[in-house]
Amino acid sequence: MVRLYITVLGWEWVKIHIKLEFEKDVETIPEFRGAVMALVKYLFQDSDIFKDRAQRPINFTYFLQTADGKGVVRGSKVRFITLKINLVDGRLSSLLLSRINTLKRQGISPGQDDTKMLFHNDLWRSAGKISLVYAKILPHPTIQTYHATFRLLSPVVVRRTLANDSVKMLTKRKRPDEVYLTPQKAQEWEKALSRSIAYRYESITKSKVNPEEIIIERQTEGVVQKIKHYRGVLLGWKGILKISAKPDVLNFIARYGLGDRTAQGFGYVEVIKNG
Repeated sequence: MVRLYITVLGWEWVKIHIKLEFEKDVETIPEFRGAVMALVKYLFQDSDIFKDRAQRPINFTYFLQTADGKGVVRGSKVRFITLKINLVDGRLSSLLLSRINTLKRQGISPGQDDTKMLFHNDLWRSAGKISLVYAKILPHPTIQTYHATFRLLSPVVVRRTLANDSVKMLTKRKRPDEVYLTPQKAQEWEKALSRSIAYRYESITKSKVNPEEIIIERQTEGVVQKIKHYRGVLLGWKGILKISAKPDVLNFIARYGLGDRTAQGFGYVEVIKNG
């Protein structure tokens, strides 16, 4: 049975979970993350959000399940995908809800007029019809203190530099560890992550924050991950962080995620302790 929990969107920030079922099991191929990006773009009706904006008002992650509802491990096949999406853009919310209504009515199948780009991807073509299991809009916490603890549900990616042009050059010419930092160099990584937060905060909110006023403390050793992404390889980290900053900055992190490439499924956090 399809369950659809949608109310009138009057909020600045929308937190939504969408679970989809595939008609046929699909393989967990190394390029799966690229296929997920194709699905997300379809859900937003191929909006220009992924083309023209340096800082995009979306953050998401995804979870995969087998036909019997278990988490996917290497070698198992995927029947369900759950997308967790944070949005801070009314137009994008409208586009997404419109697509969800289509999914509720008829699902997504090869041959439909607006699915050519999605099913151009081999993985989704092998999935057959894609149906909506549920869509839920969830309440979101408001942080009112100067400290919060976050769990990363998808890896945070931290570049060595904020300069986009130099990063593109580095990505083409050098190894992942020469482009991305991990907590193995803890002090450098924490400073780079603070700079990233301040840079993104200013770019999106048009308000300044001193990166030295953003204090990051790892609460767990966490896990460093090597991630295949499109034609390259990224380095990311998953764990738990305590961050001290102004409440506006902490709420920004809860909504927009942490680090770089947050509109590509990285740096999605959940608040596990407020204060």
